[in-house]
Amino acid sequence: MDLIINQGSSNSNWAEVILVIIALIRVYLEVINFNFNSLPLTAKMGSNGEKVHRFGLIMAVGVIVLFSPSLLLG
Repeated sequence: MDLIINQGSSNSNWAEVILVIIALIRVYLEVINFNFNSLPLTAKMGSNGEKVHRFGLIMAVGVIVLFSPSLLLG
């Protein structure tokens, strides 16, 4: 039974790695002052576009804080 549980968690490790890499790219774009308002979809959203991208930044930081320690220590 222990092997089944460990095998399932090791197979999902690649998904966590990809998720953290995407979150790091999102934070990097914020650090270099990428203009998200210049994107076509954001321009169509109007003033809600800033809220969506702010929420995305908060989620990206949350993913980094929650998943990075387990990847680095595991």
